[in-house]
This record gives sequence, structure tokens and C-alpha cells, in this order.
Amino acid sequence: MTDTVSPSTSDGAEPKLWMCCPKCGSAAQGMMCGGCGANLSYSKLITRSDWEARHETAKVEDALDRAALEVIVSTMNDLPGYQILEVHGEVFGLTARARNVLANVTANVRTVVGGEVGSYTKLLSDSRDDAVARLRRAAAEKGANAVLAMRFDANELHDVISEVVAYGTAVHVERK
Repeated sequence: MTDTVSPSTSDGAEPKLWMCCPKCGSAAQGMMCGGCGANLSYSKLITRSDWEARHETAKVEDALDRAALEVIVSTMNDLPGYQILEVHGEVFGLTARARNVLANVTANVRTVVGGEVGSYTKLLSDSRDDAVARLRRAAAEKGANAVLAMRFDANELHDVISEVVAYGTAVHVERK
């Protein structure tokens, strides 16, 4: 949090509620932020308590993102060298992506000529990566540090949307 100076009341006391920049949390001084210099003419000013609540939420989100990066994902039912201390239950990560018209045309040509459709391969690979990232996040939210028996499932919706889900069992493990 940045050091800020809050506006004072006419008697010199700090007000209980004051408006601040939604970007940095500094005291709003007219149409200009006293901390970051942002033009506030088009911004919605918020109360300091609302800004602090947003800031705390962002801290929690950052901590979850860091924890998710550490989650071990395995397709096996156990994790050699680790023991399961707690089972948190099923978790999943889901993504649905639409293909663009040009990719569909290219795919139709490939069905006649043959060969790999690179745009679809990238779409599905990126979808799997996103699904696993969301799976890790879901496991971290439950307090798990690993996901076992991870599987993928994929479907097509309306012939233009590819849905990919990664699912498994969230567990807390430690080295033996």
C-alpha cells in the first residue's frame, strides 16, 4: 500500500470516510490523484474502506495464484514418494473456446487434402493448458497441494466451440 495523506475536515481532524483513487488508493485531490497523478475526471472515486477491501481481495487472489503454481498434477492414482494426508474431493478446470471462421475453412480444406490443422492443434493445446491451470487453482482453493487421477474430457458444442475439462481428486500430500 502506498503512503497517503488523507484530506482533513475543517477542524483539522481526519474524516471517518474519504474518497480515494481507485487505481492506487491515494487521497483524491480535486480531479487529480495525489499519489499516482491519474486524471480522475472519468474515474469513479471509491471510499478508502472499499479500496482496502479490493486490495485485500487482490492479495488473496495473488496468494492463490502462487499456491496453484505449486500444485502437483498426476494421472496416477498415487504419487510415489508421497503419502496422502487428506483428501479434499473432486476438482475440475473447464474452458470453452470458439474457433474462428478462417480456421473452419482451413479445416474443411484439410479434410479433402489431408494433414494436420495447425490452428486446431494450437486451440486444443491451449485449451488443455487453461483447463489444467484452472484445475490447479481449484485444488489450491480447497487447500490441496496435489491432484491425483487427473483426466481430460473434450466435447464440441454447436460444431464451433471446443470444450475441454481437466478433472481429478484434490489431495494434500507430503514426502515420505
